[in-house]
Amino acid sequence: AGQFYRQALAIHREVGDRRGEGMVLTNLGSLLIHQGNVSESRQHYQRALVIHREVENRTSEANVLYGLGRLYLKQGQIEEAERHFRQALAIHRSGENRSGEGVLLASLGAVYQQQSDTEAAEQHFQRALSISRESGNRLTEGNILLLLGTVQAERGEAEASERSYQQALSIHRDLGSRSGEGDALRHLGAHHAAHGRTKEAEQHYQQALIIFREVGAPHLEGAVLGHLGLLLAKQGQHHSAHEHIQWGERLLREPHHRMVLVELLCQRAQLEHLAGTPEAARDTFAEIEREVQTLHVQSNSSLAKALAETRTLLNQSRARSGP
Repeated sequence: AGQFYRQALAIHREVGDRRGEGMVLTNLGSLLIHQGNVSESRQHYQRALVIHREVENRTSEANVLYGLGRLYLKQGQIEEAERHFRQALAIHRSGENRSGEGVLLASLGAVYQQQSDTEAAEQHFQRALSISRESGNRLTEGNILLLLGTVQAERGEAEASERSYQQALSIHRDLGSRSGEGDALRHLGAHHAAHGRTKEAEQHYQQALIIFREVGAPHLEGAVLGHLGLLLAKQGQHHSAHEHIQWGERLLREPHHRMVLVELLCQRAQLEHLAGTPEAARDTFAEIEREVQTLHVQSNSSLAKALAETRTLLNQSRARSGP
């Protein structure tokens, strides 16, 4: 896809087609988000935004604002994410683009979720879900169901959460959306792991790994390897767990994967604790604390929870061993 987009970009530039150039830059920005390349994605989006405003392509301007909002959200810059989402939402509403409105309402729901306002988040996800079904946008419906499932899980609604994940999985499989299918399997794996269903969790993680390797999403592959490694460690399979986490770490040792990397390092520290090597665990946590100093970690994010869990585990170990 990237190869064809870049060929198209060269042609649009050669013939002076600014509108076409802007649209291809937008597509490249979206592709690079999928691949986890934050810095290059932002560059393409910012160039596209200038062009869309120049040629007055309002729909594509909204799409870029949405993409930039996603980037800011991934980096924990919540205020910037919300500002871009609201600008995009205003454009879609002015153009009566119901499908786009649904996507942006879901994005604002994700902002509320990061701010620990699960009630507002669920309200936005439900409104977005109704619009996606009304407009027949099944791909968006599947993505929103995954978001809804995460907030239901946070509210302790385990059955509703699993039902949302299963519905999302069914939709993505019907559509042939492999990346969406992998994401649904990843969420189901985490759900089953949290509820002690280790065999099902491992099966879902393994299936997700196959898909993320197939579609070329190394940051998601690395994230799943970390979760799978910790799951194996809790079953006493320390050698296999170490191999999974080590491979995931290699995939994530890039600047644009730092948040996912830190979460994986938390899993490595927990593995080292479970394997009976507390000094190694403390050294890993020291590295984690150095990395976290330059990151924007939201209080309700999965990374914040992983940090708290790891810190508590290591503090308990230190207390038992004495001064």
